[in-house]
Amino acid sequence: MLRRGVIIGAAVAAIIATAPASAAERPVIPPAGHTQVMVGQDVATLRAYSEAMGGGYQPAGVMDYLFLEAEPDALRRRLDKLRAEWDAHYPQADVQFGMTLGRSPFWSTIFGDYGAPGTLEVVSGAYDDRIDVIAEWLNAQPQRTFQLRIGYEFDLPGGQWGPPALYRQAYRYVVDHLRRRGVSNALYVWHSAGAQFKTTDYSGLVSTLGTLDRTPGHEADPLLEAMANTLRTAGQVLGNGGDLAPIRDFFPGRDYVDLFGISYWDDAFGGGRSSERARAIYRQRTQEILDEAKQLGLPLMLAETTPVYIGFDAGEESVTWLQRWFELIERNDIRVASLIVPDWPSLSGGVWGQAYWNGFWPDARVANFAGPRELWRSKLAEDRYGGRTVCVTPRRAVTIRLPRVANTRIRFVRVRTAGRSVLIRRGDRRSIRVPLGRTSAPRVTVWVRVALTDRRTGRRSNRLLRRSVSTCSKSVRLLG
Repeated sequence: MLRRGVIIGAAVAAIIATAPASAAERPVIPPAGHTQVMVGQDVATLRAYSEAMGGGYQPAGVMDYLFLEAEPDALRRRLDKLRAEWDAHYPQADVQFGMTLGRSPFWSTIFGDYGAPGTLEVVSGAYDDRIDVIAEWLNAQPQRTFQLRIGYEFDLPGGQWGPPALYRQAYRYVVDHLRRRGVSNALYVWHSAGAQFKTTDYSGLVSTLGTLDRTPGHEADPLLEAMANTLRTAGQVLGNGGDLAPIRDFFPGRDYVDLFGISYWDDAFGGGRSSERARAIYRQRTQEILDEAKQLGLPLMLAETTPVYIGFDAGEESVTWLQRWFELIERNDIRVASLIVPDWPSLSGGVWGQAYWNGFWPDARVANFAGPRELWRSKLAEDRYGGRTVCVTPRRAVTIRLPRVANTRIRFVRVRTAGRSVLIRRGDRRSIRVPLGRTSAPRVTVWVRVALTDRRTGRRSNRLLRRSVSTCSKSVRLLG
């Protein structure tokens, strides 16, 4: 009987360990009608952004990357360094990570280190020690919410982490492993590369051709629109919507996905900035992908965005790009929106400014240029984006001045605040230091009863003081 009980107990424990965290334990996705805004995507960029925004402002969320292929000790050191940075400068911010699944043949080829997809190693358990490091690090920060874009841009180009079945297996493997290690403060994001960069849909061909049209007046526009319509119609007949690798093929399952993310640039990569009509094809394909995710019942995220080709230093064009960004969010009830805000050509030794990118990665410092900065601040102050003030340094005590009454002495002082009463008997003081304790209220009322004795007659009397005091000594404005 004892043996049977042990076996049953072990089985129940195993089920609990692999099950998704309960609704009560899991972090909250912004509700309908609200959007959390994240900025990134590296330490130097975040510091520059905060400085340009001015004192008293903090982002509501910050972005960076996790490289599962890194050695465990190096991964731990990098995570600890990031935590120290964020604890010091962004203590209230949530954190979003783009998380690799080991080697990506797409990016490793670009950087001259081609190899098989790392998903093969993930599902074999070769990266378990790295996932353990991540789990330990996440569990040590229960106060933060983490958004993990596991195997981000899974369909770049057509599947950068391997075929759909292998990607699904690796994605689930990572989530299951983190859950077994007790991680309950993470949201899991399924992130598509979006229009054009998928390459397997009609926008892959049409949008790329749009970037190559340098004719006066963009004479190729009618041809591009006809091609897009023809390929889309053919896809509807074939049942794939004009996409040879639709996102549903990569779907890990609803129990594994909290948010669907998409990369959005408002233009295609290639020979340069497209015409307005060519960009409309890109936008249409973006909307179709978002609609597919809605059909799967998934809340939406703009996972990676930046104003390609034009940047935020292009005057009205930059402002228009940002206006459309907000319109896309509000039209689709996007719950999380991520904007990458560096001076791209200056990053990583200038790699993003190389000639082969054809100016795709621009100066995206939204807080450094007047027009975009004004729009950015005004929109993020709206209720939808949660513009709010939070306390970063609580006030633990407050000094209360006592009344001066001629020819009297103070016998004692009784203080009451936040449900606590303190009796102070020491001396004939003229001010007292009142502890406020720990409270989430922005202000508390302090009641002070001063017991007096007339020095001449010995008559006793009381004075009652009421003070409303702030519980915060330093606050910041969270944008987004």
